[in-house]
Amino acid sequence: MKSTKIALILVVGLLGSCAGNPHYDSARAHHTESGFKNIYYQDNKGLWAFLKWRWQKLFKDIPEAGDYNFQLDTSQHHLLKNNVDKTSLTWIGHATFWIQLNGLNILTDPQFSNRAS
Repeated sequence: MKSTKIALILVVGLLGSCAGNPHYDSARAHHTESGFKNIYYQDNKGLWAFLKWRWQKLFKDIPEAGDYNFQLDTSQHHLLKNNVDKTSLTWIGHATFWIQLNGLNILTDPQFSNRAS
């Protein structure tokens, strides 16, 4: 019963974080009617700064994307698929969670649709 209460608090907290932005109408707000805007971006560095940055990158020891060797965790899909009585919380990635609560499956991610809402 205690895990059910914890899961319910988590669900309410996740849903509460989806509330609207109270600063939407503010002149400096980064949420606009047409989408997100970076209010701190200043494009005053020019071509020379860009070329200097790219040149300096050549001499830094930065590994390539394929050089990383991360061990991936293996999911126990059969346990999650057949779960009807245990409360569980599975992190899918970024802001996506799969909550299983008393046989109910809840997937939290607004980005499974065309709009983030």
